[in-house]
Formats: sequence, structure tokens, C-alpha cells
Amino acid sequence: SFLSACKKQRAVMEAVRFCRLIENPKMSTFNMLLSVCANSKDFEGALLVMVLLKEAGLKPDCKLYTTLISTCAKCGKVDAMFEVFHEMVSAGIEPNVNTYGALIDGCAKAGQVAKAFGAYGIMSSKKVKPDRVVFNALISACGESGAVARAFDVLSEMTAESSESKGCKPILPDHVTVGALMKTCIQAGQADRAREVYKMLQEYSIKGTPEVYTIALRSCSLTGDLGFALKIYEDMNKIGVQPDEMFLSALVDVAGHARRADAAFEIIKDVRAKGFHVGIMAYSSCMGACCNAKDWKKALQLFEEIKAIKLIPTVPMMNALITSLCDGDQVLKAAEVLNEIKELRVRPNEITYSVLCVACER
Repeated sequence: SFLSACKKQRAVMEAVRFCRLIENPKMSTFNMLLSVCANSKDFEGALLVMVLLKEAGLKPDCKLYTTLISTCAKCGKVDAMFEVFHEMVSAGIEPNVNTYGALIDGCAKAGQVAKAFGAYGIMSSKKVKPDRVVFNALISACGESGAVARAFDVLSEMTAESSESKGCKPILPDHVTVGALMKTCIQAGQADRAREVYKMLQEYSIKGTPEVYTIALRSCSLTGDLGFALKIYEDMNKIGVQPDEMFLSALVDVAGHARRADAAFEIIKDVRAKGFHVGIMAYSSCMGACCNAKDWKKALQLFEEIKAIKLIPTVPMMNALITSLCDGDQVLKAAEVLNEIKELRVRPNEITYSVLCVACER
């Protein structure tokens, strides 16, 4: 329980000090200690754990090596990750599906597609059956480089009935698979294809999370397709997935790209009517929508609402408001807002003054 607390607070050195007080630490102790390092992205701490393990007269097992590979992955140390893998194999410890999953995931996060598929090749040659985590990591790796065709090849291999002939049942996609595929399409600028992937949620009866619906909204931002974005919001409501702050911000952002300030206001009104929390991110996106639509009256109205509910505005939000006012030739009002935001203890930046100077000059 102490190490769990350290993990939450990213207190690596406290965890190490605590473990040194344990007279006969077990392998599980060091595994937990390594997970504290992984969560804190502390590579040096992970190396120290390996020293402590040897001092205790213990030899690392498959689980510990896998956790160490995960730590290297989270720290972006791809070469170190493979060094640990080769040390593991040399010590005669057979890597399992979790080890390969951690290895491929690390390559994916670093955007190293070739190395990710290289690790998958080693895995196949060792006759280790891949699981959904491995396939999702491979699709994510494709997403980093926009390799759309390759990502869909992985999906085909994952779901193919022919995989039964290789001794493993076809694996159905989950919300992570769908999210990774949509990200790959969006990265390559293929918004239409991302929307086709979105249909897989219904096709495979996947409930999904706010995150996967937020990724779907990003495809709408590319084209300013407010209609499809609202359908995504409707789908979420139907199946009972509660939108989070990121989702609401992305939804309002689509309204902004569509230059529909009125729609942005309607979305916030609807969300509040359903009893969901609307935070500063959604209001920032709404101010951006007013700015894109060049609707300074709506922008001012929103500012009054924000003050009424005692939210502290952000600098980008205020810059969008001042830009709206300046675009609408309301320079004196913009100057008033500048004084007002200083009273709210929001510190203007270079962009704030730059917008105002250009407006005054104009």
C-alpha cells in the first residue's frame, strides 16, 4: 500500500528508501518498485532497482524484465528497451506475449514503425501468439507515421478467420483498436476513412469511452463537418457514455471550424441541461468559435457568462475575445476588456498586445 501511494505521487526515491528497510524483499517488491519508476518515467530509478535486486541476491524473472522494458518505453529509451530484451534472452528467460506487447508499444510511442514490426517478426518466429494489446500497439505504430494501408493490414490479420489455421482464434477489435485506426487515418488527412472506421463501434457492439469519441470528432474538425459531430454526440447519449471535458471542448471546436458560434452556444446549453459539467476547456473552444465566426457580440455574451459562474478565464480565451472585438472594429471595448482581465489577475501576453496594436494602427 505504501508503494501504491508512491506510485500515485511519483515518489521514486521515497519508494527506494522504503524498500531498503525491508529485510527480505521478494521479487514482487521489486516489480512494484519498478512500476513506481515506470509511472514516474524515471529511467535512472529503474536502473537503481536492478542494482538493489542483485544486492538482495535475486535474479530478474520474465515479469520484472517486462516491467523494465515498459519503464524504458515510457521514458522514450528505445535502444535501452532492446538491450534489456537481449539481456533477458541471453539469461535464458523466455519472453511472453506481455514482453513483446511492451516492446512493440515502446516502438509505437517513439514512432519507430520498422522496429515495432521487427519485434513482431521475432515474436512470430518464436511461435508466441499475439493478443489484442499487441495488434493495437502495431496499429498505433502505423498511426505515428500515417501508414494507413499497413494499419488496415494489421486489422485484417487480427480479425481474419484464417488465423484459426495458425492455431489462434480471430481477435475482435475493441475501442482502443478503433481509436488507433481513426488516429492513423486522421494523421494521413483521410477524414472520410476515419468516419468509416467509426462505424466499427456499432458493427462490433463496442460501447467505447469518451476518448474514442473525441478522436472521431477530430476527423470532423478537419472538414468542419458539424452534422457528423452532432451525430457522434447523439450516439454517445444513446448508449449512456458521459462526455468528459476533452470531448465537449472538441465538439465545440468543430462548431468553431464550421464558423457556427450559435451552434457552439447550443451545445453548451444542451450539455448543462443534461447535468454534465462544463469546464474552462469547453468555454475556451466556444470563445474560439465566436472568433472564427467573427461574432464579437456572442464573444462578449460568453465572457459575461464566464464571469457570472466565477470561472477564471485563460489567456488564449481572452486573446480570442480581444481578436473578435478588434475584427469587429470595437477597439475601445477591447481596451476595456484588457483592463478587466488584469483585474481578474489574468496576465496578458505578447499576442494580446500585438492584436491590440495592429487594431489601433488599422
